[in-house]
Amino acid sequence: EAEPEYGWSSQRPDDAVWKKDEPDYDWQGGRPDDDMSFNPRDGSVFTDPLEDQGPDGPSSSLNNVPEDDLSEYTEEEDDRPPPVTGVPCAAWTFLALGVVAGGIAATGGPAATAGVSGGIATDKAITGADATTATADYFPATDALGQCTTQDPICRAIADALDITVPPDGESLWDFGGTCQTKSRDYLRTNVDILVFTPERIRQRYAMSMIFCETDGGAWGDNNQWLSDMHECDWQGDLELDPCNRVELYEVLRLSGNELEGTLPVELSIMDSLFELTLSNNMLQGTFPDDFANLKELDTLVISDNEFEGPIPPFFFKYPDMVYLDFAYNDFQGNIPESFAADSPNVAILYTEGNQLSGNLPTTLGNLPLRRAHFDGNRFDGTIPTELGKPANLEQLYFHKNQFTGPIPTEFGDLTKLRQLSLDGNKFLDDPNAPAEVPDEVCNGAKIFKDVPFEVSADTGTACECCTFVDPTPPVPPTP
Repeated sequence: EAEPEYGWSSQRPDDAVWKKDEPDYDWQGGRPDDDMSFNPRDGSVFTDPLEDQGPDGPSSSLNNVPEDDLSEYTEEEDDRPPPVTGVPCAAWTFLALGVVAGGIAATGGPAATAGVSGGIATDKAITGADATTATADYFPATDALGQCTTQDPICRAIADALDITVPPDGESLWDFGGTCQTKSRDYLRTNVDILVFTPERIRQRYAMSMIFCETDGGAWGDNNQWLSDMHECDWQGDLELDPCNRVELYEVLRLSGNELEGTLPVELSIMDSLFELTLSNNMLQGTFPDDFANLKELDTLVISDNEFEGPIPPFFFKYPDMVYLDFAYNDFQGNIPESFAADSPNVAILYTEGNQLSGNLPTTLGNLPLRRAHFDGNRFDGTIPTELGKPANLEQLYFHKNQFTGPIPTEFGDLTKLRQLSLDGNKFLDDPNAPAEVPDEVCNGAKIFKDVPFEVSADTGTACECCTFVDPTPPVPPTP
């Protein structure tokens, strides 16, 4: 089966004209005005989360970080006096000796840092995504720390901070050796400043530890500084922006293309200060946890090119501040609800392609301030809503490889900024009740309004004066 030259079916187009460009606005949570320009939050510098890369090679050692590169968070923590913990001095001496010994003897794992897991014997008898030695070596062994009880002030501080917010199924796994919940809790126990952390910091550090453990962080492409004694706001590496706000809570978490593998831990939803969550181009799988509905501040959710499956979570379409929504190239099923535009009225970028979505497109999509809308490679049917001819800033409309029938809306001719319209691979030619044609209004609008080439794709046989034609995909022969 010959694919068109721009390769719609299984990956993002490579052709320079049809290429999926990233939006040129700030990714850090600013709100759009009428011309779609964004105002960054104080102290932030624009970077593209899908292209930002950190240093090569995994390491959690601060020895590789120049002193000038330590953030204000880490520098502030370095200046803090050690807390009075109530843990016997002999116990801390034991841990300190373990750090020294571990730093000398460790091979292949993260370098040891004071007060962190590198020097404590690790428990490798684990199962699941965190079973590799590389990931296990980032965590302390439970038997090296002893049982975590409420008589221990550190354990009590952790339990008090996490008790309300940790999902019940996560808390129940705390006392089972080898689970990521237990490992993350015990990692917090080795943080010597834990008693001066706010409850929000404890929850945040726990959640970051959980995603590292559950997605095999030891095998990530870039895990430099993760689970070190640095402030967790410094763990992401060189983002060229401050991912945290003024009270040291995360607003931007970007782990795109970092070889995350496994399921997404529900505990990450504890970080309810997030504006942006970018996890695209990884190997995450399973259903998307319902607990992420709690992230009410999200305006950017990018989880494309993973292996998520199951019903599309209804809360994807209910984030009140959402601007950039990209869940393309997964295996979600379901439809786009009619209430989407009312619940998420700011959505400008909508990438749904490469899933198994079905049903009719809601007419209310025309009420959104869309700039790019990709519906291709799904199972949508019915007619294309004429209301999609309303968004004044719409640049891209991809409908190819679905089951749409005619007529094709004449209103598309009114979209003065439209640059790409894909219609091939549908059932316009099979509809006896509508002509298989791209209306003259669409092509005429291209001639009148466009100052750059206007690209339209349609199946060969469609009446169109401005189209690039694609041979219809032949039907699959029945199985003998």
